[in-house]
Amino acid sequence: MGSCCHSWSGGAAIYLARYAMGFRQEEPGNRQNWVLDPVSPSLDRAQCRFPHEDGPIAIEWEKEGDRIRANIEAPSSVRIRPREGVLLSRSE
Repeated sequence: MGSCCHSWSGGAAIYLARYAMGFRQEEPGNRQNWVLDPVSPSLDRAQCRFPHEDGPIAIEWEKEGDRIRANIEAPSSVRIRPREGVLLSRSE
């Protein structure tokens, strides 16, 4: 995820996705396996949309006490593993 061609304007989006949203590839280069691990203590909720070769991935999450409730729309070929404490609902 990200572009080395446009680091002057696109670099921040990579860090926003990885840290604020908590959405990252499970292994570098593996575009089918992802982890959802929101860790931003200052956000109560967040949402975003990512391009993917099989179709867009849309994520929104909200804190509920010590848990996070997340909704994801993603192609069926994309596997998303939530960290412990993230309640995940999904549609395709």
